[in-house]
Amino acid sequence: MIVRQVMEALDEGDGVSHVALSCAQLLEELGGPRRILARYAVPAVGAETSPYHEAFATPGAALIFHYWGYNWSTWLLQLLGGPKALYYHNITPPSFFAPGTALYHLTRDGYVQLGSLVNAFDLLIGDSRYNLTELEPLLDRPRPTLPIYPIVDPEAHRLAPHDESLLRELRDAGTVNLVFVGRVARHKQQDRLLSMFDYYHQQVNPRSHLWLVGNDSGDPEYRDAIGRLHDRLPSRRSITLTGKVSERALHTYLRAADVFVSASVHEGFGIPIAQAMALDIPVIAYAAAAVPEVLEGAGLLVHSWDPAHVAELVHAVVTDDDLRRRVVTRQRLRLPSFSAEAAGTRLAAAVDYLREGRPSRLLEWRGGVRGGRGTGARA
Repeated sequence: MIVRQVMEALDEGDGVSHVALSCAQLLEELGGPRRILARYAVPAVGAETSPYHEAFATPGAALIFHYWGYNWSTWLLQLLGGPKALYYHNITPPSFFAPGTALYHLTRDGYVQLGSLVNAFDLLIGDSRYNLTELEPLLDRPRPTLPIYPIVDPEAHRLAPHDESLLRELRDAGTVNLVFVGRVARHKQQDRLLSMFDYYHQQVNPRSHLWLVGNDSGDPEYRDAIGRLHDRLPSRRSITLTGKVSERALHTYLRAADVFVSASVHEGFGIPIAQAMALDIPVIAYAAAAVPEVLEGAGLLVHSWDPAHVAELVHAVVTDDDLRRRVVTRQRLRLPSFSAEAAGTRLAAAVDYLREGRPSRLLEWRGGVRGGRGTGARA
């Protein structure tokens, strides 16, 4: 049986597209078609996609349906009769967006739509167990679930193209570089990072710089609030919001980082955290959503965000060589969970279940009565 991926839009550089493109290669190795059925694709990845109408040549094919917000392609689920898996990438709660905005409506309506369609799937896949746990209250009976972590390859990140002149400029400045990667959005809590860094810069180490790397066009109100906060801070000349950057520049900022700091309160996985780990950059992160699962004993988790406390943690991991070595060692031990081999094994289990209905020991049964939590027992 053919197994095909379906997604609303394939982009370049975002987390969902990273997962879908990785799965495309793995599916090809398992004998399936590589091309992703997509409603829209940016030109850079257009060659990786096919139009939806190709699905009707094999109406009994199995589908892996990617979902991360309100989706206009759910009509395919009704017209194609093969087994189906939902690949859930998490929806940012609408409370993090201003009421009346497009993102507020897309996320609010996405949660409503998710509740109406989740029980039409034979298998539920998630970027993390946290994502799958979110689905449990929506399930009308126990269903097989399978967490598949995104692939983060340390060797690939060490060899990734970067801007050597920019890297020299960042390193030659002689500052401690704090880096966070993520779009400017309320749940990413860049305001907390600004306040923490201002304390660090003024009270601990004036030879420091904060780099906030990521698209700043999604939430204009929050971006403007961040801009006003930035302009009030004494440390403002040592804070840079880069806006959206190329993959080459992204790898450069990560390479220049002395520490990766995240205050985000909602992550379905958090690929930049794992990317920092792959480059042996110590991670300090707020313990929310999937972040504790991703780190699982690695990095430094912050359970109560206090700017002075986090600033002292930054200072400790930068100046204490023994602490830094221990943090990096634990991060290296966690990285094999994000390997292509681990993802391939789990995707193969998903494909076997869709093709043959054969349950793997990797499947976890979740859910039960609508509105209640399932047992989470393994198959």
